[in-house]
Amino acid sequence: LALLAKITNYDASTTKDVYYKLTDDIHLNEPLLDENYELKGTPENMWVPIADTQYSGRIAFQGNLDGGGHVITGLYYVTTASQHYAGLFGVIGETACIHDLSVIDSYVSGGYSTALLAGSILNNAVVRRCYANGRVTGSGGYAGILAGSLDNRGNLIIEHCYTGGLNDSPANAGGLVGYAGAGTVRNCFATVYLPVTNNAARGGLVGHV
Repeated sequence: LALLAKITNYDASTTKDVYYKLTDDIHLNEPLLDENYELKGTPENMWVPIADTQYSGRIAFQGNLDGGGHVITGLYYVTTASQHYAGLFGVIGETACIHDLSVIDSYVSGGYSTALLAGSILNNAVVRRCYANGRVTGSGGYAGILAGSLDNRGNLIIEHCYTGGLNDSPANAGGLVGYAGAGTVRNCFATVYLPVTNNAARGGLVGHV
């Protein structure tokens, strides 16, 4: 998985129409969160997002990742409020498909477009049968447990996905998706705690449409 991040961050175009599959569960850290979604200690390993926009602008993963029903646990990524598109994926591109994957017991904190699975999902991408549970803090808004933002036009689809956890982002915060500017969300649900800190947009499933 870390190798996929290196490949994508070096040249994202090499992932287009390429199929990747997880063959086992991946444990990135020892158990991260307690029952209140507070960090138990200082995690040993910091994740580098697949399609990390800090490397070369707004790059995007463009391939197909089959999670094979496997689970990624202990994903930990914390960056500054000025750095955006935070998650397992920074940006999932318009030709990508991510399916049958879980990201649990994980913690992501960043600027806007922050989530456990993907900071941003674009155009005609598909995310199907994915689960995310953990804590998200997007200081700039557009934060969800599964995806921070659904952007641009196209037939983007999020389906048969569900989430749990804590989203304490200050604005445009959703249990599943922070901001849905495009696409279709269907057959999904969220059981997420969203503290009310101000009058900014927030929603149990989608924070802002």
